[in-house]
Amino acid sequence: MDYFKKKRDASVKRTVAFVIAHPDDECMFFTPTILHYKRMEYNIIVLCISSGNQAGLGRFRSIELVKSCNELGIPGKNVIVIDWPTLQDGMDQHWTAADVASLLEEMTTRYAVDEIVTFDEWGVSGHPNHCDTHRGVIQFLQNYQQARSKNLPHTHRKQVEDQKQNKTAGQMKEIRGYKLETVGIIRKYIGIWDIWVSKLFGAIDGDSYHAKHNNSTDSSSSSHSNSNPTIMYTSTQLFPPCSYDPMKQHQTQLVWFRYLFIFLSRYSYINTLTEIKLN
Repeated sequence: MDYFKKKRDASVKRTVAFVIAHPDDECMFFTPTILHYKRMEYNIIVLCISSGNQAGLGRFRSIELVKSCNELGIPGKNVIVIDWPTLQDGMDQHWTAADVASLLEEMTTRYAVDEIVTFDEWGVSGHPNHCDTHRGVIQFLQNYQQARSKNLPHTHRKQVEDQKQNKTAGQMKEIRGYKLETVGIIRKYIGIWDIWVSKLFGAIDGDSYHAKHNNSTDSSSSSHSNSNPTIMYTSTQLFPPCSYDPMKQHQTQLVWFRYLFIFLSRYSYINTLTEIKLN
């Protein structure tokens, strides 16, 4: 099955892909970051590695994901739900990095992705599917970096030739990856107060960070700096939190403790991310 039928609108300047494990991850964990990219007028893609079919509700959960994304301002055509036999929802299900990386290879090509946002190695909740999603993104970025390094000499030659003919050279552009920070149990459930705690730990405003880095055409221009700051995206909407309306679309998942999570979790008010740096 071709999961990647749509390409991005060429009029949109940049595209970001949120790579998640299950329907509802997008609003439970990533809402402040999604809202940031909406303000920045990015084209937003959501790639969900599984349909969340552990309880046999995958078909319904896929529909709920589209509704949730619509609440977040993401059109349904930009929501991709994968249902591979080797990528099924479950605490006992192991996803290989190679499978996840192969999905990303096709998606990034079809949608001309500039940035990827996903879980960190601890997956916020420690869910194995979240952690495997992170490992798959790392594998993809490593593969892409290697291919891009081999492609650059050819690209430079082609640029010279195309400039003589007033043509644009085809090339493998840079793709940046960002991972959502997992925090300890106390910070996880102090809600909006973690905005100030994160500032104390040195987190910087995400809008200013993006404005600076989007003016750079390649990370090599700033590679001499070893710093990798923690980037902070926030929402101070309290009643209800910004993730509440999107989460309401996931009717099959609305048990009591998820209401508590939406109101008490710091992830409804703040996301802190760091850029994925490859060795």
